[in-house]
Amino acid sequence: MKHVISQKVIINSSSEMFDLLGDASISIKNGSSVVLDKNCSFDSFVTFSGNCLVSSGTKISSGVVLENTNVGINNTIRPYSIITNTTVESNNILGPFCFIRDQSLIKNSCIIGAHVEMTRSTISNNVKISHKAFIGDAWIGENVVIGAGTIFCNWNGSEHCLSEVGSNTLIGSGTLIISPVKIGSHCTIGAGSVVSKDVPRQSRFIQKRSN
Repeated sequence: MKHVISQKVIINSSSEMFDLLGDASISIKNGSSVVLDKNCSFDSFVTFSGNCLVSSGTKISSGVVLENTNVGINNTIRPYSIITNTTVESNNILGPFCFIRDQSLIKNSCIIGAHVEMTRSTISNNVKISHKAFIGDAWIGENVVIGAGTIFCNWNGSEHCLSEVGSNTLIGSGTLIISPVKIGSHCTIGAGSVVSKDVPRQSRFIQKRSN
């Protein structure tokens, strides 16, 4: 069932949500507060916890969990996505089945698609990560495409390490990025590459895994 909010409301409990919508499948954990802006909409079986904001024009599908997350205008969150401690700006498509967490930031007009996991990362405008990737401790510039199966290997055995990807860069499917590295802008990383050192801007890099 699709619910559309007609005016801005602040909801502090599941009972208040039920009084508003008459749908017991939409829950708010104890001690939480949710701000729902005019013209946002969501399906049944959505869970909120902590302090959340859902802005105008955003559409949230069934099975979504939001915790301590601010969602800007005109976003689409597809089914069974879990988003915690994150800021989502405007005009993004998230999920289905994505997991975004731990002080991540998604700017504008991005796709963070099916089965993508992201943690402690910043995604700039117009980034496409359509499916099955892990983005950890990364800063991603604008207009970047990250192929399926790409993994940021962000743990060195004792600490998390940060990697950066410059704007207008293409990272092919199945790439392993061994943090910490910096990949410059306007680069192409060949599918299946292992990136363990910095890549200068405007480079083509192909270093396939050994069998």
